Amino acid sequence: MASLIDIGKSGLQSYRQALAVTGQNISNINTDGYKRRAADLEEVTANKGGLSSTNNQTGLGVRVADIRRSFDEFLLNKARSATSYSETNEKYLSTIKQLEDILLPGDSNLGNMIAKFFDGLQEIAASPADLAPRVAAMERGKTVVNSFNHLSQLTSELKSGLEFQIRQDVNDINILSEELFNLNSQFSGSVSKNAPNALLDSRDVLIDKLNQLAEVTVTLENNGSALLTLGNTGKGPSLLTNQKQTKLGFELVSDKITFLLDPGASNTPTSQITNGSLRGLSNAYQTIQAIESSIDNLAHIFSKDLNELHMNGLDLEGNAGKELFHTVSIDAEVNPTNLGNTSADINISDFRKVNNEQITFTYQTDNDLWIGRNQKNEVVAQGREVINYSGFSIIFTGNGKEGDQISVKPAYNAAANISFAINRPQEFAAASRQLVTADYNNIGVAEMNAEISSPLVHNDNLPTIEEAFSNQLSMIGATDFIRNGSVAVVPANVSNLELISLLQQSELNFSLTDDEVTSISSMTLVVESEEEIDEGSPVIATKKYVFSVTDAEEIETLIEEGATRDAKAIAKMLNFGFIQANGFDLVDNNGVESWVTDGKTYRLQDFGGYASGKDNQLSFALADSNFTQDSQLFANSMNINGTLTNRNEDISSIQVFTREGRHLAGSRLDDAQYEALFVTENGFNENAVYTDDYLNNSFEDGYLGMSSVYRKDTANPLIEVSDSNIDPVISFNIDFFNGVDTNEQSFDGKKASASTSFYNVTLDDGIDTVIDATVYQGQIPGNTENDIAVAMASEIRAKAPIVSLTGSGILLEQQSLAPPDDFVPPEDGQTTIFLSSNIRYEVSNNSGTYSVMGGPTNALSNLEYDADNNQINFITSTEPDDGDSVTIIFEEQEYTINKIDGEIKVIGGEENRLSGFINSGLSFESNNLSKMNLSSERTVRYQNIDYVISRDAAGDFSVSGGHDYALSLDLSYDETADIGTITSEIRQLKIVSNDGSLSASSIKIPGYHSDVEEITGNLEAAQRFGLVTNTNAPFLEYSFYDVSDTNTTVSETKDKLKAWSIEGFDETFFSDLAGDGAGGIFNLGLSDFEQDRVSSLDLSISQTSTTNTPVEQTISGFSEAEIAHYAGKTLKLSDDDGNEIKIDFSIAGSTTSLAETISLIENAVGYSDLNFTVSEDPNTEDAILLTFDNHGVDRNLATASLTQPLSSFTTFIPDTVTSLDTLVDYLNTEVSSNLTNASGDLIDLTGNIVDTDDAIYKWVPQNNIQFQADGDNLLVTFKSSGIDFQTDSEITFTVTGDSSRAEQEPERAYNIRVFNGFGSSELENLENKAIALSNGTSTLLLKFESAPTDLDDLIEKIQNHLQYDNMDFSIRAGTDSIIVEDENSNYPIIRSTSISVIEGYPLGYDIFVEDDSIITTSATGLDANISVTASSSSSIGERLTLNDLPDEDLIVVLSGTGTRKISASFDINPETTPNIERELTVKIASQVDVHQVIIPDPTNLSDIFQFGTTALDASKVESVSELVNLIRQLEDYVELPYTVSLNDTGDGILMTYKTQGFQEFINITNNDTQFGVERVTDSETATIVEIFDTETNTSIATRVLNSLGKTNAAGYSIDLNGLAAYNDQFFIASNKSGVGDNRNINSIIARQSSDADGANTGGFQEMFGTIVAGLGSKIQSGEFAAEAAQTLKDASLEAEASYSGVNLDTEASRLIELQQAYQASARILSTAKDLFETLIQSV
Repeated sequence: MASLIDIGKSGLQSYRQALAVTGQNISNINTDGYKRRAADLEEVTANKGGLSSTNNQTGLGVRVADIRRSFDEFLLNKARSATSYSETNEKYLSTIKQLEDILLPGDSNLGNMIAKFFDGLQEIAASPADLAPRVAAMERGKTVVNSFNHLSQLTSELKSGLEFQIRQDVNDINILSEELFNLNSQFSGSVSKNAPNALLDSRDVLIDKLNQLAEVTVTLENNGSALLTLGNTGKGPSLLTNQKQTKLGFELVSDKITFLLDPGASNTPTSQITNGSLRGLSNAYQTIQAIESSIDNLAHIFSKDLNELHMNGLDLEGNAGKELFHTVSIDAEVNPTNLGNTSADINISDFRKVNNEQITFTYQTDNDLWIGRNQKNEVVAQGREVINYSGFSIIFTGNGKEGDQISVKPAYNAAANISFAINRPQEFAAASRQLVTADYNNIGVAEMNAEISSPLVHNDNLPTIEEAFSNQLSMIGATDFIRNGSVAVVPANVSNLELISLLQQSELNFSLTDDEVTSISSMTLVVESEEEIDEGSPVIATKKYVFSVTDAEEIETLIEEGATRDAKAIAKMLNFGFIQANGFDLVDNNGVESWVTDGKTYRLQDFGGYASGKDNQLSFALADSNFTQDSQLFANSMNINGTLTNRNEDISSIQVFTREGRHLAGSRLDDAQYEALFVTENGFNENAVYTDDYLNNSFEDGYLGMSSVYRKDTANPLIEVSDSNIDPVISFNIDFFNGVDTNEQSFDGKKASASTSFYNVTLDDGIDTVIDATVYQGQIPGNTENDIAVAMASEIRAKAPIVSLTGSGILLEQQSLAPPDDFVPPEDGQTTIFLSSNIRYEVSNNSGTYSVMGGPTNALSNLEYDADNNQINFITSTEPDDGDSVTIIFEEQEYTINKIDGEIKVIGGEENRLSGFINSGLSFESNNLSKMNLSSERTVRYQNIDYVISRDAAGDFSVSGGHDYALSLDLSYDETADIGTITSEIRQLKIVSNDGSLSASSIKIPGYHSDVEEITGNLEAAQRFGLVTNTNAPFLEYSFYDVSDTNTTVSETKDKLKAWSIEGFDETFFSDLAGDGAGGIFNLGLSDFEQDRVSSLDLSISQTSTTNTPVEQTISGFSEAEIAHYAGKTLKLSDDDGNEIKIDFSIAGSTTSLAETISLIENAVGYSDLNFTVSEDPNTEDAILLTFDNHGVDRNLATASLTQPLSSFTTFIPDTVTSLDTLVDYLNTEVSSNLTNASGDLIDLTGNIVDTDDAIYKWVPQNNIQFQADGDNLLVTFKSSGIDFQTDSEITFTVTGDSSRAEQEPERAYNIRVFNGFGSSELENLENKAIALSNGTSTLLLKFESAPTDLDDLIEKIQNHLQYDNMDFSIRAGTDSIIVEDENSNYPIIRSTSISVIEGYPLGYDIFVEDDSIITTSATGLDANISVTASSSSSIGERLTLNDLPDEDLIVVLSGTGTRKISASFDINPETTPNIERELTVKIASQVDVHQVIIPDPTNLSDIFQFGTTALDASKVESVSELVNLIRQLEDYVELPYTVSLNDTGDGILMTYKTQGFQEFINITNNDTQFGVERVTDSETATIVEIFDTETNTSIATRVLNSLGKTNAAGYSIDLNGLAAYNDQFFIASNKSGVGDNRNINSIIARQSSDADGANTGGFQEMFGTIVAGLGSKIQSGEFAAEAAQTLKDASLEAEASYSGVNLDTEASRLIELQQAYQASARILSTAKDLFETLIQSV
């Protein structure tokens, strides 16, 4: 029973809910977005039964499983898509219909207003002098302007309204999106399994509303949340996710609607607004914008064209016409996303050239360049701060960033800004500005008309020079053209133009990856160069340079420079020489080539290379020579080859023409060349005619007064040599250009150029050394003519001696200050303070040592307290006061040394020739300190001050002495070099020549030096500056180059010899020596320096006897010559038993024969012990026979040898030596002799014969010892670089024999140095040379034009030199030497003396730099007779310099087979409104018939001379010239059809016909003699006119008239009517008084119907009609689209509604059905109740 009740109960509950759902559907039938619900019922079943029972099969009732929402996602999405598409079309159509109403308000539309304005102009044309039609036309003009303005205002308002609607829709989208985001949050937070249907309905309603605004793609999550993306693809940007809602925004960029995501933050643009009202509004906005732009374009063209024509005329008052309309409307729009702060201003220069073309400029940081591109993305302009373009200029201000953009809109808001410019009716320019007149001398009867024609439109597609060139003369910026012919147009506003044609350097380019550029370990550059040889053709040399970049130090350098290891850093290191290469030569060994190292290192620039790099681009260039394909980089463990460009020195030719064919610059073309060139495709006018009348001419001979300079060949005349008075002048021109002949890099690293240009100067005076100086442009710091002159002067002077003058005065003095009277020196540990002159002094006592603090600020030294004298001492400067000056003379130029602001300045003479400064410290050296004894002193003198070097017992060095007021004195010792350096802080004025002086000019002080003109007060000034003192002269020094293998430097430094003196070689000595004729023996002992050195020679011995006779042996080698050679030697003779004797041959050579030799042997000690006897060998000449005492017994050979000790120097002085001079010669010869045998062969110590290379000196000192005569003293000298002696005792001297001298010690001459090398041959070599004597601080320089006659002459010249008295030493002649003696005690300067031979300097002339020139001047003021030659080199092959260019376009043309590498520099003037057209002359130039008659003997003419139809008396004519004059005097001469003139040879008459066409010969007779007439020139069939500029008579154009007599040229339409004669002229001039004609207003009216904006565009009204028609077409297509979209929308909505919407009939039927089910369920309960009651009752 219970189950039945439950079943009934479940039925009631379920159907009640189902009835409620149906009621809900019926109630919400009109609720927007409501989706029909349906209650889904299901049976309630019991559980299954067990193993022994079954489940309840009757069931447990019914329940509502779900209230289901009627939802079909596909149908709904389809409906949404159709709805958004319909919204797009509906919004678009409704908006542009409003625009149509604006354009066509009725009869007062813009097109009709334009027509009425031209009607008004027609009335002016009908009566140009009346004011009434002019007033009416003014009003109509204002009406046109108002129509433009009103139309612009209304379209602008419509756009503003659209912008408001778009903003409103965007706001609505963001609101709806936010609500959806909140709903998504509810869905995500719901705990129920299914989302509430009401929330789902709300979701769909919000999505539908949003979709109407902007089409979205919906993705539904399982929990009911919706994800939205913009657009219909599902791949658009997210508008809504569960995590984020993205805001939508928009902005106007360049008048375009741009939709943004996340505005104000990321501002991400999106194009996914594909449909919806937003899309329709956006499309409508763009259509309105396009219409508005078209109206602006119409206003721009309308005003521009009419203004241009109006300005060609004259107004009623004779003034030039001005603008009819104002349209100042060029806008520069800065992109709002720019990172920089650049803005742009626009200056309009010529409105007639402004085209309505938007240009977008983009900034490039690397080039600091704004690049302008049109809407086709073509580059049309570029520049930096100011860019000129098509009638206007753009001025950029501020700092740009990479990618910044500024858009220029030339016709922006033209319709809004147009205004009528004429204020008075008289200002209408109806009259033409030109007046055409005929020359009154014209022979023909033709008349000519000329009207200004429209500018020619050239369809040549040639770039302008701004587009073709970088406007910078540069090798790396040059343009490489691929063909010859016309390459660029020079616009009319270019005033100056420079064009250069360049050679092509060899280049090597690498494009690398990041890994490659960072892993470069080596670079191999293989270079081929052409080497000159003396004979035959040049050869090609190949060399390899290997650069290593793996060195750690080089990498460190890269890092320290702050650079990364990229190509830029590598190029920098290469160019600076931080990375160097090892060199290799290619060697051919028997046909096999191999690389062999040359052992040298090279910088890149050493072989003319230069590198450029940026990021991964690395490039190389060679100034000369060629890279080869073997050049490569090694990176990433592989070799990488680059792109190779070979050197090409074939230069292209540059030509410049006018469009009419006038050749202005370049080289003349032949007929075939210009005929092929003169076509319109090359920029020339169709009828251009070639003429070279103005080629490379300037000023009055140039085209319209311009100048044209043409230079050709790489050896440009960069240097000019001219004679000015007597001395040549070398002038320099800046014909190289920075960037062309310099080392250059491109910004991107893809190009490099190496410096090529050089300047060479050769100076030759015919006497001295020729100077050949070359300066490469890369060495010149700057690029002015003066910079070149200074660099060349420096190179010329490079090896000349540098001159310096050091003042002898020390600019220091000691100041002594006495403390106040009450001052008491402080006690130990105390400090006493006092003031003097308001200066504080603090005296302290520390254990009896006083110190002082404080004192004056100008004290240079520490303050010291002198307790003995009670005073404080300190050092101050005595430098001259500011403003003080002293004059000096150098190289005949006057200079002033000035003290200015505490600095020494040199003024006057050649700029920067001298430098002056206060030398605050001196430094000099003293060598060989190690040779000082311990506890000894050495005095050295420097600048007249003695310095005492002390060496203590420990071997340490110190210095004392020096200047009394020196602030410091110190000595540092370099033990390795054995040099002590003395430094002292003092103050001296020093003047130094910044380069050498060719004449080795001294620096002289007027008032001190007597050989220059005295200047009053200058000596005192010199003393104030410390140049001189009362006692000391200044120190003049020269610095010489010491390069012995050149002929322009120190060629020889004379040996400085130390000397020992031996006295007593007077007449008595030599008379005693020769007393008995025996001579003497000279011995010089060298003590410890002697070597155990013995010469030995074995004599030859042979067995001559048989065994049965006494044994005999023979010793050979005893001729008289050999015996003489044995002098001083010892003969050792021994038998085979070991017995030996020694025989000494006298060094005096007293043994002279074989008999005397045998006698010496026999008298020798031990002779009797020998087992042989000696005698003369009877069988062998010059031999000794040894006879042994044993018979019949074989004997061993005896031995015989000669020895001589060679340790000390011992020689025999013969009695022929009678003076010290002959003794010196004898000793020098002996001491320098080589070891020889008796035959004179060179031998070694053992007697073996040797060659010259192995010869040895006989004596130990070898060539280090020499002898000198010094009065009666014999000087023994030693080279400083050879044997040196520390003490006198090491040398001993004896003379044995007559005039004997016991052993004695020579006296060391410490104060003497002997300078060898002044023999007769050396003196002869001094011609045109100089010697320099120096004492360490001053130099005496003596030039010899001719060689000294002898040594005494040389000594005299030195002693007479002005500088000699300042040298502090004396000189005298020695033996082929100069003896220098230090005149001071302690010989302080002798160690510093030197004598050098200077070859090449001084010269007999100097040079002087003045502005851009080098002037050669004689050192004596006389003509130096200098021959100067000069040459130069440049990368430039041709150079065209054009100035004051005409105001017309020019054409740049290339010809030849060269590199086509061109660079240009030009000046562009702002495009201003041109002046009134130039006045022109049109001349008839077509050729006519010319006839000639020869008159052989005019003296034979009679009184009846018939000339054509005229008879005249020619009987008195003496020449043909008189006959011509006679004909010209005829009364009817002017009526003749020809003119007469004398022919070129003077023997005939020329008849030049006045009109074109074939002419019959006239009859010419004299009495009965008929003269023959011949045709010299045929007439041309067409009429040719040549147009000239009247003012300059410059031919501008040539034309052939058409059959109607018309042509266009020089901006005019020319119409010739009637018959014109040859040389007739017509003038086109200003029509200032012609105010009544209507020619100009008619040309304006004609513009109404001509194409206004290109071909087939129609006139202004047609243009407006085209705009209206285009809009109408859009409206019509929009209506079709809107209707179709609406139909699709309706169908889609109906389909979706039929599925998910509420149908009242269906719901009513459902209601009845559910009601019946509910009633049945109630019946079940009622039945169950009855059953239950029956059961109860039954119980």
